[in-house]
Amino acid sequence: MKITKILAVISLIPIFLSGCFDSHSTREISMLQAKGIIICIQNKNSERLKSLFCDEIKSRDSIDSEIENLFNFIDGEIISYDEFTVLGQSKNSTPEGIEEEGIGGNIHNIKTDTGKNYRLYFYSYHINKEYEDSVGVTDVTIFDEDTYDPEEGYPAYGKYSIVRD
Repeated sequence: MKITKILAVISLIPIFLSGCFDSHSTREISMLQAKGIIICIQNKNSERLKSLFCDEIKSRDSIDSEIENLFNFIDGEIISYDEFTVLGQSKNSTPEGIEEEGIGGNIHNIKTDTGKNYRLYFYSYHINKEYEDSVGVTDVTIFDEDTYDPEEGYPAYGKYSIVRD
């Protein structure tokens, strides 16, 4: 029942992205998106996850296999994770109004039943008048925290991304 309610809220995200910002802040919308992304990954709901991406990503021929690869990158079933944390928000305004607005953040301490630890990063444009096909989620990256090296960072096999070209 709880998942059904959350999925119902997730289905409203495209409505929020279409310009209904009066009662919802960019941060609130991003928190809903982050929750939606992690729940879609947790439940391996590829269609719902695809709906959160921007049109540029959704229209790629390879998007279904990219999402499947994202699901397969995670070893085991997700059993817990932290709340979404904002890393940064960007806003570009002109006298005519907001031209571009986006936000990025992380979900830390994603734990699986196999004992693996992951982190999810995502970025989303809520407004992008120059590139309207990029409104929506433009970047989802899963990092395998167990592969992180403080001096070298993440090796190529330690992360998987679906990003806008």
